Amino acid sequence: MYTFTRIEAKRSPEDLREMREHEKYLRSKPTDESFEETYQMLRDFGIRIKKSEIPEKETIGSLERWRLQVIKDYIRS
Repeated sequence: MYTFTRIEAKRSPEDLREMREHEKYLRSKPTDESFEETYQMLRDFGIRIKKSEIPEKETIGSLERWRLQVIKDYIRS
């Protein structure tokens, strides 16, 4: 029987750069465009919401997590 003590994923420098860029994007401040995208996505799911009901989040990542939670809660209801 084989046992693995550690699994390492080898990533290319290109992959690492893309990961860093995406992390930087998620930590950036939301723009008007990201709030509009959130509004449209929720409307596409049939969620009736006013733009003023979308909370002012500090990062795009937190806005995306909020948006995902709203969609999950809507689907579960």
